[in-house]
Amino acid sequence: MNRHKHARDASPIRRRTSATAQFNRQPGNQPSRQHVPAPPTASDLRGYTNHVTKKYGALEPEQRFSNGPNGKVKPVQYGSNNAFDLGLCFTTFCTQRACEMGLECPWRHHPLTKDEKEWMKALGRNFGKPHIETEFLSNVESRWSFPEVPLPGKSMFGKSQGFSREAY
Repeated sequence: MNRHKHARDASPIRRRTSATAQFNRQPGNQPSRQHVPAPPTASDLRGYTNHVTKKYGALEPEQRFSNGPNGKVKPVQYGSNNAFDLGLCFTTFCTQRACEMGLECPWRHHPLTKDEKEWMKALGRNFGKPHIETEFLSNVESRWSFPEVPLPGKSMFGKSQGFSREAY
């Protein structure tokens, strides 16, 4: 007799499948997933991100980013993944503070384009993540220009080449 099976059967706690979980497993209840072409500004920035993380991680604490090891918005926050990264500055897009790096920031400060916003909304619809539109995009709209329009940051064009994608 399997010891583990017996122990599981003797347990007073039984996991129940919720009605919501059962509903969501039904084939007709999944959001329709259509291919959503990424805007030309989205690219694989893993190598560049590793480079920035190493560079700023070696600095004194007061010279580092105040939000995380590299100061970048994770693509998952706007429904994407590392292969389609917009390279957004976290402080500029997600807080009500001016970027602590200013002109030296390695990330993008210019506002989202109409195509990028539509892409994010479509990603949210495709993967059942309405918070992308209701939270991320609405927060960006209210925070990007606060306390003032940010200084220009870096363009992400070409940053997907020339950097090792291996973790540091």
